[in-house]
Amino acid sequence: MLITFGSGTEQYSTSTPLDFHFKTSHKQGFTFAEIDHNGRFGFINDIPFQTYGWHTSAPDHTPNDDKGYMYLINAGNKGTSIFDFIYHGLCIGSRYEFTAYIANLLKNSSEAENSFVLFEVRSATNEYILLTSFQTGEILQYSKMTWLKYGVSFIASHSSVVLLMISDGNARVGNNFVVDDIELRACSSPPIELIPNAPLFTKPLIIRQSQDFYITSKINLNSIDQSTSFAYQWTLFICSPTCSLEVQLFNNTYKHLFLQPSNLSLGIYELRLVVISSSDSSMISSILSIYIQIVSSHIVTKLVSSSRMDLTHRPDQDLHLEPGKYSTAPNRIIFFPKVIIYASN
Repeated sequence: MLITFGSGTEQYSTSTPLDFHFKTSHKQGFTFAEIDHNGRFGFINDIPFQTYGWHTSAPDHTPNDDKGYMYLINAGNKGTSIFDFIYHGLCIGSRYEFTAYIANLLKNSSEAENSFVLFEVRSATNEYILLTSFQTGEILQYSKMTWLKYGVSFIASHSSVVLLMISDGNARVGNNFVVDDIELRACSSPPIELIPNAPLFTKPLIIRQSQDFYITSKINLNSIDQSTSFAYQWTLFICSPTCSLEVQLFNNTYKHLFLQPSNLSLGIYELRLVVISSSDSSMISSILSIYIQIVSSHIVTKLVSSSRMDLTHRPDQDLHLEPGKYSTAPNRIIFFPKVIIYASN
């Protein structure tokens, strides 16, 4: 899916959002007077003069697009819809990228506020589940109109999704920007992977409470601009049944994460990583998840009348004895040194 908004000789296109199969809560205008209000938009091939200093006569982004139209937005209140598009036919388990080129209409205006845009991908179901989201941060002003690519990368868990762009700034002077080349594309190979990996809720990675867990992310630099920088954010959610209740993590802004399951309750968790890759020309948010199931350590001890301790453990679990320490923690395999151990499997 690629929306370039077409081209034409007239400054304002007569096409409507329905012609491009999307909805917006903003009202369309076909003259400068009609779009010069909060909550208005137009499809335009030539930026008009504006007293606050728009990039007059700047062209659209689409390459080799003579008199190409772009989507000019004089944004309304925070939370108003810019782009609302339903897409069918995704392959579940495949990775996709939802992006758009955005530029600030203003040039070096100290009186105006910069814009913010929120990208969301939701399931096209009654539950309207949020699958991923990303906020652009400030869309900065430049002396020359500068297009930057923003978007989100995600693994499809539903065959039909709703692609959303939402105004996340205030409806004041300066919340004016243009959008072009809105695209949803399949990624041939994911640039980021998790090690170990268990992306399906139905097949979680089994972790015992007695074993520490380490996970790392690997970035395929062959498919990425070498000047790109990365920011990492890990979050942990308990799935009961939906994975929505967040569990606090510490030291969660690195490419690696160390987890101590002994501090967690038994159950299934989603461990989610958001990676924001930034370069001079783009800012893309990628989301990956691994599902883990915390199970008991299955170490059973009991005292018997003969003053000895019997211990039973599962045959698929290594039994590590460390004499010299004593612990009452049920998920720590540490024993009092003078106890004779009888182990059976």
